[in-house]
Amino acid sequence: MRTLHTFGDSFVAKPANWLKTVQQRGNYDNLKIHAIPGSSLYHLLIQFNEGRNLIKPQDGVIIVFTQHIRRYFKGEHYIAPEVDINSPAYKEYINNFFNLKESCIFGTAIVDYIRSVEIPNLPTSKVATFYSIDKEVEGSSILPPDPKPSIWELVRKVKKDKLVDFDIEWVKLHSPNHWIDSPVYEEVFFNTYIDRISKLLV
Repeated sequence: MRTLHTFGDSFVAKPANWLKTVQQRGNYDNLKIHAIPGSSLYHLLIQFNEGRNLIKPQDGVIIVFTQHIRRYFKGEHYIAPEVDINSPAYKEYINNFFNLKESCIFGTAIVDYIRSVEIPNLPTSKVATFYSIDKEVEGSSILPPDPKPSIWELVRKVKKDKLVDFDIEWVKLHSPNHWIDSPVYEEVFFNTYIDRISKLLV
C-alpha cells in the first residue's frame, strides 16, 4: 500500500482536485491529510512530529510552507493581525510582543530545519515542497528562497493575465485547496510545478 501524505495549511487540507490528481497519477492507494487550514509554520513542525512515523519508503510527501506571521496558541490557529484582531489576547500579543523581523527569523529557521533535517531523514525521496501563500510579508521574505511562485501567487497571476475567468474571493474563501476549477488552470499549475510533482510520480 502506498500513501500520499500532505503537511501544511489549507492549500493541501482537502482530499480533492490537484491532490487527487497526483494520487491517481502516482498510483497511491491512500491520501493522508495531516494539513490544517490556517495553520502556522510552527504547527507544521507539530504535524511532522505526529505524522513522520506513518511515512513509508514507498510513500509520497507534499509539504507547503505558509507565511511566517501565523501563530498557534493553546490549540488555536491565528492567521494574521487583521484577521484575528477580535481576540483580545491575540491583540495584546500583537501590540506588545510581535516583531516582524523576529517572526521572519523564526519562520526562516523552521523552513530551513524542515528542508535540511526533516526531509533528508524521511524514509522516502518522493517529497515535493511548495510555498502556499506569498513568500514575503511587508518586505520580510522567508529564506531560503524558492524560484517558483507560491501557489497563491500563481492564482493571482492567472487572474491578472485573464487566463481563466473566476471569482478570486470565492477561491480564497470557499474552494477546496484554493483551487481554480478549470482545465486551463490545471495545465498551468502542473506545468509550473512539474519539477516538484514529477518527484511524486516515480
